[in-house]
Amino acid sequence: MVDGTTRHEESSTSIADASTAVLEEGWVHDQHRSASTVPVKARGADDGDRQSPRDAMSDPRTYLFVPATRLDRVDKAWASGSDAVIVDLEDAVHPDDKPTALANVVTAEFARALHVRINARTTPFHDADLSALVDLTSLAGVVVPMVESPSDVAEVADALPAGTEVIALVETPLGLRRIDEILATPHLTRVAFGSTDYCTALGVERSAEVLAHPRSILAVAACAAGLPAPIDGPHLAIDDDAGLRDDVIDARRLGLRSKLCVHPRQVAIVSEILRPSAFDLHRARELLAAAEEAGGGVFRWEGMMVDEPVLVAAREIANSLRDDCTGTPFRPL
Repeated sequence: MVDGTTRHEESSTSIADASTAVLEEGWVHDQHRSASTVPVKARGADDGDRQSPRDAMSDPRTYLFVPATRLDRVDKAWASGSDAVIVDLEDAVHPDDKPTALANVVTAEFARALHVRINARTTPFHDADLSALVDLTSLAGVVVPMVESPSDVAEVADALPAGTEVIALVETPLGLRRIDEILATPHLTRVAFGSTDYCTALGVERSAEVLAHPRSILAVAACAAGLPAPIDGPHLAIDDDAGLRDDVIDARRLGLRSKLCVHPRQVAIVSEILRPSAFDLHRARELLAAAEEAGGGVFRWEGMMVDEPVLVAAREIANSLRDDCTGTPFRPL
């Protein structure tokens, strides 16, 4: 049992099979299609109603990908309740369609500020992506893929307006080995884990055991660098709710506090697991009240020794409340 959830049996579905399922479903990785069929203008709002792209997002838990060839799905992505939406110019777009997809993103009018995943620095599409996005008024942040060195991030951060979020997507063993150097890059705001490419690079099947090491490395490195907890990689099997739950719980236990999503149906499950539960909040408030009554120092509470690190965890839960607290109970305070 894992926090009341039965461990999902290891699926025989390989990474390639899971990717094919997403391709066939058509939400993120569309098969080769003409980008000219995509409307140039996405449904949006008047300029006066548009959210400022520099508005700080309060600790997003879910980041939902939308193909840059399917801007008509942006509204549906926001309707899923995702905290952030990432328009994907990289893996979701066939090379032949990339120029048109980029042009559509630049000319679209979005009702809310969103993130864009650009193409990697080693591709012929990277420079055009970066140049085109500099003046995009609805840009909340840029996701930089295949980051393996500080320069991969610095080039992007230096080109963007101040206040634009820069997320480094670490997807290779080399990137993981250099993670401390990468996270020291000025203006980098967050790191994400590209778990699928990581497993592909190692030639291994995706599993909790394989992912535990890189997840832990990223969580420790982000904490040491004073950055928010890492964003976990996506669960590609879109109809596998049990497997998704296990995947999110595994990542949360290792210190990752948000997740990339490849389909709207995943958002509610991820959010439910990652947000505090009413039980967590109640226990945290009880503990903090007991600490105040104790007057400081180490004290005993319900058979447990409580010192400052335990109180820090309780304060984190108490301060993380948004509109509700209906998540899955997690910390045994």
